[in-house]
Amino acid sequence: MLWLLQATSSRTRVPCALCHSAASQVPQVPQVRFAELAQTLDSIEQAGARLAKEELMAKLLERACREAPSDMTLCVALTSLQLSPGMRPSKLGIGDALIISALSEASGTPVATLKAELTQVGDLGIVSVDNLGEPPAGGAPLTLSEVHDALLELAVQSGGGSSTRKAQMLSEMMVRATPLEAKFIVRSIRGKTRTGLGDRSLRAALAQAGAALVDDPSPELAEALSNEAETAALALAAAEGVRGVPAAEKKAQRAATAARKAADKVRGQRRRRAVELVDAVFQVQPCYHQLVEALLEGGVWSLDVSAKPGMPLQPMTAAPVNSVAGVLKRFGAERPFLAERKYDGERCQLHLLPPQADGSSRVRLYSRSNDEVSVRFPEIIELLPECLPGTTSAVIDAEVCAYDVEKDAILPFQSLAARPRKAPTAEQAAATPLCVFAFDLLVHDGVELLQTPLSERRRLLAEHVRPVKGRMALALGVEVADEAALEEQLALAVAESAEGLMCKALEGPEAAYQPGKRSLHWLKLKADYVDGMGDSLDLVPIGGYMGQGKRSGRFGAYLLACLDAASGRWQPVCKLGSGFSDDDLATWHAIFAAEAPPQAEPQGEAQPPPEWLELPAGGLPPSLQPHTWLEPKHVWEVKGAALSLSPWMSAALGRVVGEPTKGLALRFPRLVRARP
Repeated sequence: MLWLLQATSSRTRVPCALCHSAASQVPQVPQVRFAELAQTLDSIEQAGARLAKEELMAKLLERACREAPSDMTLCVALTSLQLSPGMRPSKLGIGDALIISALSEASGTPVATLKAELTQVGDLGIVSVDNLGEPPAGGAPLTLSEVHDALLELAVQSGGGSSTRKAQMLSEMMVRATPLEAKFIVRSIRGKTRTGLGDRSLRAALAQAGAALVDDPSPELAEALSNEAETAALALAAAEGVRGVPAAEKKAQRAATAARKAADKVRGQRRRRAVELVDAVFQVQPCYHQLVEALLEGGVWSLDVSAKPGMPLQPMTAAPVNSVAGVLKRFGAERPFLAERKYDGERCQLHLLPPQADGSSRVRLYSRSNDEVSVRFPEIIELLPECLPGTTSAVIDAEVCAYDVEKDAILPFQSLAARPRKAPTAEQAAATPLCVFAFDLLVHDGVELLQTPLSERRRLLAEHVRPVKGRMALALGVEVADEAALEEQLALAVAESAEGLMCKALEGPEAAYQPGKRSLHWLKLKADYVDGMGDSLDLVPIGGYMGQGKRSGRFGAYLLACLDAASGRWQPVCKLGSGFSDDDLATWHAIFAAEAPPQAEPQGEAQPPPEWLELPAGGLPPSLQPHTWLEPKHVWEVKGAALSLSPWMSAALGRVVGEPTKGLALRFPRLVRARP
């Protein structure tokens, strides 16, 4: 295969799609083998404490930075699974069946045996370790660049015969890999390394590695560290000078120990400063490739922490509350806060860039997950400059909703979800008119406003955004300070087809915009969260899905159904995986396992559906096919966000006007309790 044979004497960095800046070619001389990264990741997985995990990764990154700087980018890319600039960590479109086929070819283990083992352990990485032997002696070890390039090539395979090509590529790589390397290759393909090293810990390790290589420019910390080191040296010298005089020697050694502890404290402060700086940069410029490049070029202390049009910020998010009283308890009665409509649409950042020399579009749009979605909403691209007269650049946080212009009303979320993810045709765009509800201004004409109180950001938003009826509007919000006013706004929001309210601090430091943070200064009060406002459903579990990760070895989710009294058959309505404690999962698995033992077949190949079940004409897709069908004898109370149309769920099948082939599905279901 080309990706296994290509020369690695040079490597070209890909231009960053997020920051739209081309990177230069960097000489590539691999010095960190993939085996070293795999061993580090395995040690991180075994380490219990977060700081221990960070220390292990920091050591590898520091060595890479010293000896092979370009390998530092690959270490971070393969650990974060952000394989290329602007690419969100995700699965590569390769399912368990294809991986099992490749693993069977590489190991000689029968497919049926591998499937049965996967059902029991729930982790194909562990299955790989258990079934693969060591690679042939004398073979070249896998390099970071080979694994990285192979994963990228797997991601772009498509068309006829792509599954065969993927299986062959993966099998050949497994033959060359050690069992430990295969473990993390497989996990990378499935989208999770499962080491317990989260994004924040990875950034902390990056900061720690960067701080170890460059002196802190802070005069205070540098002087303190120098003083403590000098004190320790003098104390140790004194201890040597009085050796044999017990009292004096102990006193000098205590002084040296105290000085060393003081120096460690200073180093800890230095490390925390570096971590805070790297974290702050990533919140406004969430691209690991750009972050590592900046660290290599200027060091941790010269990182640029500023929001810029064209680079999506990680969105600030809200903490949920389930009552009006909970909101008032958090904000208090001393000063008013904002009660803003929470619209039922998609979060979207609108970026207006300065005028482009080549005349290209000045507008870029980013989703909640920082993916660029400009091509999906061409009407917003055209609309935004018109709505910002006199503005040269801006970043606006907004919600995009499907909108009925004639009725002047927001349409349900599924109307927007029906729009293609790629560029819509003129007919498709016309079928789903959009309205943008702008609720925050983060950058305006080169001025960053993140630390500006929300009250002032809203004033500037109203000053600079020109609404267009049915296409661009300012999010409706009013200041409230008491229970009656908040309840009134919540009722109005629900009546206007909004999901509920966003309650936000208006003044003071807590009213700043905090990228990437789920803040207690933003609270979401949704109608379905509020006790007494949302109805629950009584549903019956009819299928069990074997869990993975923490839930491996037992059912981790269930297919729930309701009863069609007319036909006497059960109709699926949702897949439920939330609302369970660990004890709940263990208890229910024991109950269901006694009634219907789990089957060995992996998801997508379970036994045929029972006769008492009614399914749509196409049946259930593989992702919804349970491992085991369960007898309908237990009743669970379930709450959810809303009911939506579904081609896979058969509740009320044939009864929805204009949708004869679709049923109803419960969105975001969560278990409340088992009915007595």
